[in-house]
Order: sequence, then structure tokens, then C-alpha cells
Amino acid sequence: MRLFVVAITMLFAAIICEATADERMATLNHKPTCIPNLTDTVADFSMHVTDLSLDGKPIWDRLHELGVKTIVRYYDWDPESLSCKTLFRDETDTILANKFSLAVVFQHFSGDAETFINPTRGTADAERSLDLAEHNGQPPGSTIYFGVDGADQVIADMVWSSAFPTRGPCPLRAVRCS
Repeated sequence: MRLFVVAITMLFAAIICEATADERMATLNHKPTCIPNLTDTVADFSMHVTDLSLDGKPIWDRLHELGVKTIVRYYDWDPESLSCKTLFRDETDTILANKFSLAVVFQHFSGDAETFINPTRGTADAERSLDLAEHNGQPPGSTIYFGVDGADQVIADMVWSSAFPTRGPCPLRAVRCS
């Protein structure tokens, strides 16, 4: 009887997984249509946008057609975490000249948990952001957001593993407790 229950359970799981795989493939093969969305008016780019075009039109025209009002760009360290990620003055001027507002995020390897554990990184990142803001002509007192996404699970795992040391205290940065 026990073997029968296990076999039925495995068959049922296989049927569910098969349907899920088919649904996933249908989703992957579906190409979304870009239409104006008046509720989402922000476009986030982690690359220079000044030379981009879409459907043969300058990117600026297409973004206006789609209802975009704000472009999000990034400040980063050199070397950058992604090639061409850092916003510089010529791009800032072009974005503003094309009648978009600009939001800026500082982000550098935020998928690496060490980024958020190193006690000197916050100050160094803030200083780099202020230098880039001055270079870009960003108005004093305006906002620079800081990206803290990407390492959430890594940090959660580190906290979990350090919460249950088998012998002696286990500091947060020491993931391997023995």
C-alpha cells in the first residue's frame, strides 16, 4: 500500500511539473507588446542611452510615445560593475535637453554581500556619488538613491548561519562555524 501511495504521488507531481513546464515555455515564447502606460512613467537604463534607437526612431521619441517622463541612470565606481553603467555630464545634458527628468542611483556590485558588511564602503560610496553629482551638475540637495538589491538572500543566509554556531560566537562575517 505504501509503495502504491508513493507511486501515485510521484505520478501526480510529474503531471503538475509537466503542465508547469508547458506554461513556462508558453510564457518564454510570448513577446510582449510595448504600449503607452500612463501609470508607469519611468525607464531604468544601466547603459548609456544617448545613442540608442528603437524601431528606427531615436530613443527619445519612442520613450515619449510610451509615456516615459523620467529616466533612471546610475553612478558607479571605476571599474564599473557593468560596462558603460556610469552617468556622465554629456549624457545628463542630453537627457535633460530631451525634456526628461532624471533619477540617479549609486550601485556597485550590490549582489556581493561584502558590499554591505564592509564598514568603510558606505562613506566611500557616498563620497564617490557626491563627486559624480558635482561633475554631472546635479543640483545640491537633490536625491541620489543607493541600490541595495541583489544581496538580500546572501545576507539572510549569513545571518541564519551565524545565529546557530555550534561552538563559540560566530561573527556575522564568518559564515562557516564549526
